Amino acid sequence: MQRLLLKGVNIVMGHKHNTNCQERYGVEHKLDVLLQGFRHDVVVTDLCRREGISCSTYYQRRKRFLHGGMHRFYHGKSVGLAEQAERLNSENYYFRKVLYFMIGGNLRHKRQTLSLSDIEPIRWMLRPMQNKYPLTEAKNELGQVAGLATLLEEAVSAKKRERNHAISILAQCRGIRRSTIARFLQISRSSVYRHWERFQTPDMGVLSRGRQSKTVKANNKANIEAVFSVLHSPPSEFGINRTSWRMADLKKCLAECGVFLGQATIRRIVKTAGYTWRRAKVVLTSNDPLYRQKLRRIQAVLSSLREDERFFSIDEFGPFAIKMKAGRKLVAPDEYPSVPQFQKSKGWLILTAALELSTNQVTHFYSQDKSTDEMIRLLELLLTEYRGCSRIYLSWDAASWHISKRLKQRIYKINTRSYRHKHGTPKVKLIPLPASAQFLNVIESVFSGMARAIIHNSNYGSVDEAKSAIDRHFKERNEYFQKHPKPAGRKIWGREPSQPQFSEANNCKDRRFR
Repeated sequence: MQRLLLKGVNIVMGHKHNTNCQERYGVEHKLDVLLQGFRHDVVVTDLCRREGISCSTYYQRRKRFLHGGMHRFYHGKSVGLAEQAERLNSENYYFRKVLYFMIGGNLRHKRQTLSLSDIEPIRWMLRPMQNKYPLTEAKNELGQVAGLATLLEEAVSAKKRERNHAISILAQCRGIRRSTIARFLQISRSSVYRHWERFQTPDMGVLSRGRQSKTVKANNKANIEAVFSVLHSPPSEFGINRTSWRMADLKKCLAECGVFLGQATIRRIVKTAGYTWRRAKVVLTSNDPLYRQKLRRIQAVLSSLREDERFFSIDEFGPFAIKMKAGRKLVAPDEYPSVPQFQKSKGWLILTAALELSTNQVTHFYSQDKSTDEMIRLLELLLTEYRGCSRIYLSWDAASWHISKRLKQRIYKINTRSYRHKHGTPKVKLIPLPASAQFLNVIESVFSGMARAIIHNSNYGSVDEAKSAIDRHFKERNEYFQKHPKPAGRKIWGREPSQPQFSEANNCKDRRFR
């Protein structure tokens, strides 16, 4: 066996084996020096000084020894890669593996190095790893082994842990000592023994995959119930001065209840159940006790609206100051828009407008205040503009100037037969919105779109300049919807938060754009 090893070393070191070599530094001596230098407890400089060679000579020999081909070390000749590729694949790898274990490469477990008697078992264990152990030969040599084909496949292409399992089982089937297997695979002997025990267990299958599958804490029913029993209670019940739970608080409270789980496990339980963190939305609601009745009345009017009838959504926008306004806009990488907190106002505006829902047309003017006089002024403007209609419906919120007695008296007078016959005006009917239901007022959506288009990021020099921009916005909007009766798609007035049509699901009043 020693003669076989020396022959293998000569092949790797690159010279022919010559037992009659009388050279002072023969192959055996050079090999001994190299092996001593590979050990972790030997300093290379001290070794070279003791042997009378330079450090560069030592490292050159080691490089040739580990990576050289045939005749490289002894003769100093190199062979083409094409000629030595097959030889390097079959011989060089094997002998470097042997050398690694002979010099105590497995230092982690501090085992003894391999002896010469281990060379043949190691040669055999390398064959399945190099896919050089045919299935037919394995059946003849090992006999009937359960899952032999799978073991051979695992020994070649599986991951390290599965490959070690396969080699360990194959080697034990052949009768190789467990200590040799452990040193070769760099694992403990108890692991080799455990591989064999699991392989012999009928209910473990052909191959044992190593660690037994443990019960995941996140799948434990008792842990899941404990987590949600705490989660469904407010933190104040556990003495925590918070209104919402944190993972650290859940872990602490569970520990007090005798359930010890990490934050990762708690997070996994909560996520598996479909829980997620969400911010509560502020929902606009109406406190009107007759909310449903008023809503059904509006819907009934809209569903039966005739061609000579018009339905108006009415409201005021403002007052708002004419000064530099903030807003979102596209800026350059080094540009940071800012708006002074304290500015001198250039004036103010109140916009009173009415949106006709069937034609999507806006009628507007500018007011000095929010009062009954302004509502009467808007009423007269609508009567003049829509003189050819038979009836108009006015819908607005429950503001005091929308339901004043003087306004009702004016509407009563307009609806008289004599007045209508004299002036040719349509009949006026009030359809008030429920109390605190501004979110149903469709014109609020139009105001929000207007604010985003021409108020945000604005810096008008005067009130007249701001009025000109507003007038142009509504003019272009009306012209567009005259050509396109349906709500616009991506136009600025089509991008309003809610479509300009009446719906119970609308949320027209958007505080972001007001």
